Amino acid sequence: MPRVQYDRELILRVAARIVLSAILGFFVTESIYILDKLQPYSTIRDSITDILTLPGSEVARLLYLVGNQTGNGTPDWWWAFFFGNTFFYAILCFVVLDLLNLPPEFSEL
Repeated sequence: MPRVQYDRELILRVAARIVLSAILGFFVTESIYILDKLQPYSTIRDSITDILTLPGSEVARLLYLVGNQTGNGTPDWWWAFFFGNTFFYAILCFVVLDLLNLPPEFSEL
């Protein structure tokens, strides 16, 4: 059976895009946190940060551990929130980077 040849350049481009997306997702999550801590208080800012943190909130809600041993819940739920938000925005950044690097034959559409 013939051995399948992989395009090394393609694999490196995709790996670089994944790493860059993870870094950008982290920075987007941190930027939302900094935006939330800005002074003075604003209801519009709170509404915007609530909408932007919705993916992490949903992940944290799914993973929030509640039981007889934990009482009201675990205090470490924010890890799930942080990683959920970072993962969501990393995927979003990957899609945007992928769309920006379309081959020339697709740019005519």
